[in-house]
Amino acid sequence: MVFNKNKQPLTEKQLQELADTLDLDNSDIEDDLLTRDNDVDEELELEQDLEQEILPPEDDGFDSEDDVPLSHFVPARSKKWMRKAFIPPNPPNPVNYSDSLKNPLEYFEKYISNDFFASVSTLTNMREVSVTGHSLETSATEIKKLFGCTMLIGIYALPRLRMFWAQNTRVPIVSDNITRNRFFKLRSRLKVVDDNMISAEEKSHDRFWKVRPLLDSIQRGCRMNERSPMVSIDEQMIPFAGQVLMKQFVRGKPNPVGLKN
Repeated sequence: MVFNKNKQPLTEKQLQELADTLDLDNSDIEDDLLTRDNDVDEELELEQDLEQEILPPEDDGFDSEDDVPLSHFVPARSKKWMRKAFIPPNPPNPVNYSDSLKNPLEYFEKYISNDFFASVSTLTNMREVSVTGHSLETSATEIKKLFGCTMLIGIYALPRLRMFWAQNTRVPIVSDNITRNRFFKLRSRLKVVDDNMISAEEKSHDRFWKVRPLLDSIQRGCRMNERSPMVSIDEQMIPFAGQVLMKQFVRGKPNPVGLKN
């Protein structure tokens, strides 16, 4: 086969001109044309064989569930966020407990008894009278509601406390049991111990003297539990953003700043 300077095979006319110029025999030109045609046929056959091996047979239907035509893939549209009213989740339905299984309130009272709430209500009223001259007239039942709503607030975890009583974000299980102003007033004036009954020496040795009765009550409840021979002890950080000497910073914890439990 004869090629030009661009490495392209010469046409029949170009070959004839070249033969006339070089005075070649016509048989050589015919052999060259025949060789070129055979090479082209071989290339076409090779391309057809490759197409049959690579491309799957054309079929409009899909027998397998995993095969999905490309027409089914539609480009995803950008989502437009719509503002919706906040709907707090409903509390779970009450469960019927058997005789061998106690209800959650009985388990809670094992660690914090009714006597503790009665003592807290009395001390809170005494402290308010000594400071302002007026009693808050709170009771053990109201202190229980304060503790219960505080735990629920920790579970729902809204960005702001006042959102639990706001019109658009109110949580009925909290707002229906205690009003917003009453909650903040009791929360800021709550007393667990009588400051006048704690000596300066006890205050210097016990940094948790203001909540010591609460810790003792929980500790007594824990000691009533049956202890298995095999136990596992771990620690965690309780998130805390206030000012207290026991606050620590532990790098690598999910909440690195807080109280170590």
